Amino acid sequence: MAGARKVVLGLPPALAGYREWTQLIKVPYEVPLELWIRCVAPTPNDWETARARYGPHTERFIRVYGNGPAARSLAENKRPFPIGTIIAKEKLSGLPHGSPDGVAFMVKREASRFPDSDGWEFLYFPSDGEPRATQKACASCHQAARSRDYIFGIYPK
Repeated sequence: MAGARKVVLGLPPALAGYREWTQLIKVPYEVPLELWIRCVAPTPNDWETARARYGPHTERFIRVYGNGPAARSLAENKRPFPIGTIIAKEKLSGLPHGSPDGVAFMVKREASRFPDSDGWEFLYFPSDGEPRATQKACASCHQAARSRDYIFGIYPK
């Protein structure tokens, strides 16, 4: 794609190899901009509203990966996820197979470390330098999926 820029994500070593994990969504999943920013699967009404608002430039794509504990828990339909579970969501604009504009991570820690999200730490790269703000914004939205251990996605086995 002419003129495309590659975003420098600045991932820490523990997260840099996420593309080697299990791909929870086997092909890039198309979502409208409003939902690309959030973590919610779009409804037909969401698509219609986004296209009315943004026109033909509505589409964005995500790819979702899970480390070993995440993949096992999802395959066995076990909740809550064990400590050490990591889920990565790449956010892509433009081509569905391009480089990500950013990557969001959910990392399951001891519940006492992140009590507002039962231990889930939320990270986003490239970072804006405000990890507390990222944690607060993501955790408050993910409260809606508390009954599913804060995970919105429903991933095929």
